Amino acid sequence: MWDLFLARPWSDVRAGLNRAGVPYEVTYTRSSRAFFSTDASQLYVVRIRYEMGTCAVTLAEAPAGSSSVAACEAEDSFA
Repeated sequence: MWDLFLARPWSDVRAGLNRAGVPYEVTYTRSSRAFFSTDASQLYVVRIRYEMGTCAVTLAEAPAGSSSVAACEAEDSFA
């Protein structure tokens, strides 16, 4: 069940955990390489474990969107 929360925005996962009344602890990680830019305002879940009644959630910054990706997404929204 916890795998359903992987690679999802933290805001969505946090809301789900709060609704279910599940306590959680959050840790943060980041890549040791800075080749790709990230968006610090957008966190997502990279690991989640349930141990002894608490969820251990690990978060990372989301990859930053590029202008070319944004243009493609805009085109797809009109299809």
